Amino acid sequence: MDYTTNYQLPVWAETDRILMDDFNDLTEKIEEALTACNCQFFVGSYLGTGTYGSAGRTTFSFPFPPLLAWVIDKEVGYTMFLTHGCTTAYSFRADVTQNFVLWNGNTASWYCSGQYVASEQMNWSGRTYHVYAIGAAG
Repeated sequence: MDYTTNYQLPVWAETDRILMDDFNDLTEKIEEALTACNCQFFVGSYLGTGTYGSAGRTTFSFPFPPLLAWVIDKEVGYTMFLTHGCTTAYSFRADVTQNFVLWNGNTASWYCSGQYVASEQMNWSGRTYHVYAIGAAG
């Protein structure tokens, strides 16, 4: 597993095994950073459309450029982390799936070319996805 330069947050590769200790360590580091800085938060959701692949990207606009965002499918337990400016994001459940991400200001659009593409792309038709984001204040 690799780690980010500034905060040593985990960056999982497709072959990495995701462990509870890794998630707990990530949560504690985020908690410490939020305590030390003036941040803004966003909580929202979107309804999946069922489209997938590069021609059927999932798109979400945040009210500010998020430093870090989570997309969660509470129904099946998928979680995807997005980092502003990064061109890949991974959705996690029992396996790991790579999504390709494009950023345009506050808007992220992503697509997956995996086996169960609509669900792994976090865009299953009619399913509500929960979105959480953290950004720098002002």
